[in-house]
Amino acid sequence: MHELVDEQRRRVAGALAHELQIGRLDGLVREQEIAEGDQQRPVLARIGVRDRGDVDGLDAPARIAEQRRMQRALDHAGLRRGCQFGPRQVGFEEFVGDDEPAALVAVEQMVAAGEPKILHATSGRSVRIFSSLGIIPRHYNRPAASAQPYPNKPIHIVVPFAPGGITDVLARALGQRLAEAWGQQVVIENKPGANSQVGAEYVAKSAPDGSTLLVTADTTFVMNPHLYRKLAYDPVNDFVPLAGLGISPQALIIHPSVPARTVGELIELGKKKPGEINYGTFGSGSSGHLNIELLQSMTGAKFTPIHYRGAAPALTDVIAGHIQMMIVSIGLVVQPWQAGQLKVLGFGSTARLAPFPEVPTIAESGLPGYAAGSWYGLAAPRGTPRDIVDKINAQTQRIFNDTEFREKFLAPNMIYSIASSPEEFAERIRLDLAKWGKVIRDANVTVE
Repeated sequence: MHELVDEQRRRVAGALAHELQIGRLDGLVREQEIAEGDQQRPVLARIGVRDRGDVDGLDAPARIAEQRRMQRALDHAGLRRGCQFGPRQVGFEEFVGDDEPAALVAVEQMVAAGEPKILHATSGRSVRIFSSLGIIPRHYNRPAASAQPYPNKPIHIVVPFAPGGITDVLARALGQRLAEAWGQQVVIENKPGANSQVGAEYVAKSAPDGSTLLVTADTTFVMNPHLYRKLAYDPVNDFVPLAGLGISPQALIIHPSVPARTVGELIELGKKKPGEINYGTFGSGSSGHLNIELLQSMTGAKFTPIHYRGAAPALTDVIAGHIQMMIVSIGLVVQPWQAGQLKVLGFGSTARLAPFPEVPTIAESGLPGYAAGSWYGLAAPRGTPRDIVDKINAQTQRIFNDTEFREKFLAPNMIYSIASSPEEFAERIRLDLAKWGKVIRDANVTVE
């Protein structure tokens, strides 16, 4: 293989080594795509080949011909060595012959953004492979590959935030249940960066076949469009809303030294002493920032933002008394609140919460219509067929309406289901896009 790659590199002088390189044969693979857990290396794998020799050095890649067992396997597979390669493409005319017992071959290639993507199609006992850059061989028969009912290949759910957050928890819980229901592999891929833009752009540019989905927070669709002058994706036209997933209400908290027992009393302080009370956010443009801006616009009170790189350090400073207030996920404040380290004035939910019936909503405390929280949803690339949209939505609603799922995954994280039809989710996006546009413009908030 590397002989062919090297030949093509001579033809295409501008191509980088990692753009054309094939990696290593790595273990026995059965009925699944490979290398989902090793996302930064090109990998070539084939059923029945057991050779862990490392041949993927980027600086001086070894030739497969130098690895005898590997070369014999390729020869036996009937690789046609006369294939023509295009720029930045790794393509195979025919890798596994019809007389081979192999069930699956996958080829993974590093693309320009540094992230791999596996694309393959099966036909009987032979396997056709095409490039991750969307270059499809002439012999590839699209209708034959799509004739199988959805899902007919592994599903990748992209989370545009780091692992461990609520968005990631939701995606993994959903992915596990989808895999169980459909008997198909579901891979969670975290692609954080630029306030969710990196992952969102990746999904927007993916094939609209239901194999790449996006689980993200509201900021992707309704806040980023107003915060950034140039956005890497169009939140309305680049996606198909599939379903709302959950909403996590926030709590308005203050340090015990602040002379306020209610939301109303805090607002009066913000009017009498404008700007003297500092509040913590988990970043400029975050929900912890914008929900206080919304409160100010509705009441005329004035508080001063102190921006932190995350909710945890801001909450730590509220507890220590370095700042006086913030609005943050309820799940984060329960323990210090019950320990008497801070006061909760109200929740941003639309109704009182069963675990804390004594705590009023902010809306009933003199701000009718006020809601503070983050919601999470599921989307697909624009052009995804309606039958796939409906199938994903129906299964998602079944999962989020399941009592066991709610008790195991949602309740411990203080998340409440908003599973809905695609149309209802689209309407939520439309209304919140307008709502946050006004708040952000009025507060003159921008993020560069």
